[in-house]
Amino acid sequence: MQPMAFRAGVLGAGQMGAGIAATLIRTGISTTMVDVNQDILDSGSARARQLAAGRSKSKAGQADAVESAWIASLLSTSTSPAPLADCDVVIEAVTENEAIKTGIFEALAGVLRDEAILASNTSTIPISRMARSWVHPERFAGMHFFHPAQRMELVEVIRGEQTDDQTVTALVDLSRRLGKTPIVVRDCPGFLVTRVLFPYLSQALELLLEGVPMDAIDAAAVQFGMPTGPIALYDFIGLDTVLAISRVMAEGYPDRAQTSPLLVEMVRLGRLGQKSGAGFRKHDRNGSRPAADPAVESLLRQYQHQNHAEGHSPAQEEITDRLFLPMLLEAIRAVDDGIVRDPADVDVGVTLGLAFPASRGGILAWCDSEGAGAIIDRSARYEYLGPVFHPPASLPRMAGTKGSFRAPTSPATTVTMPLGPVS
Repeated sequence: MQPMAFRAGVLGAGQMGAGIAATLIRTGISTTMVDVNQDILDSGSARARQLAAGRSKSKAGQADAVESAWIASLLSTSTSPAPLADCDVVIEAVTENEAIKTGIFEALAGVLRDEAILASNTSTIPISRMARSWVHPERFAGMHFFHPAQRMELVEVIRGEQTDDQTVTALVDLSRRLGKTPIVVRDCPGFLVTRVLFPYLSQALELLLEGVPMDAIDAAAVQFGMPTGPIALYDFIGLDTVLAISRVMAEGYPDRAQTSPLLVEMVRLGRLGQKSGAGFRKHDRNGSRPAADPAVESLLRQYQHQNHAEGHSPAQEEITDRLFLPMLLEAIRAVDDGIVRDPADVDVGVTLGLAFPASRGGILAWCDSEGAGAIIDRSARYEYLGPVFHPPASLPRMAGTKGSFRAPTSPATTVTMPLGPVS
């Protein structure tokens, strides 16, 4: 096996950086991983090699000596960005903090080749805004992998206002080379997948604050067809990560996105989820079933008392509506805003990126199966909860014409032409 004549860089050696690096090297791409913290770099590079080896196993279930040597030859590390000068594509995968990211971009000026592509793995931060910190905004774009990057199939390629066609095409081609399914989306806070996910997560916290038990919330989502519930998902993603996402979303969509005070308090208490051993539930390193935590129950009772909402027990249908109707309405807004070329891209994105139940065909396919009129009627029951439940103007029009999101277009996986920037 010989490395491809193509070099990639990964900035950041945390979990996401390690997963991206593993995905690159197991495809035969020479990769340089950079992190300013030597301990994190050592840990991240070891994890990247382990993940890459785990993709192709010998008869004994472990990478053989030849494979191990090949993997090792493909991955180099540095605490300095200087080795990135030889890279064709550099993927930034540091913490979801705009100031940190843009500071890194500014530090890379004069290091990367003029023709190199710089891509950010951000899940929410507008690409066009961050591009102001890079000397070649036409070769800057989003390349959003999903956690865990070595396993999740979807990649969002986000085109900023100045991103050129060649950059978008190159990142789409790279995604496919890595065995991923890319969807090209226009720039906006949260892009497509995180934008659709956020109302689901937010409503889960609202239900908690109203006194609905977290087990009931998660059970409703699983019954709908999700692999896990939203409260469990908070702990998996990391509450600090969701808090960073929520602040970007609240800035971008102030009429319908807010940062929950409960989330702020949980992060302040160091309850970050699986990574810290405690979030909404307790976690141990042995992988045992997450356990209820009396400390969280006590905290929730305080908030519920303030809201005069102890012991709210809605029917499962109401919980399901509260979780999934806001997701659907936001997905429709994204279509109306031109964030995707084809509604089929939305269904690909939520199915591969959020594990929305494939049996429902995607979130817009679910809308078609329920009927636009029925969705409007169900949403009307909850309009008192705010704009997140207000149907976009296109939905009543669709109901009036008995239209649907189905169209005889090619699947999203065959779309190669890049989208233009949002006007």
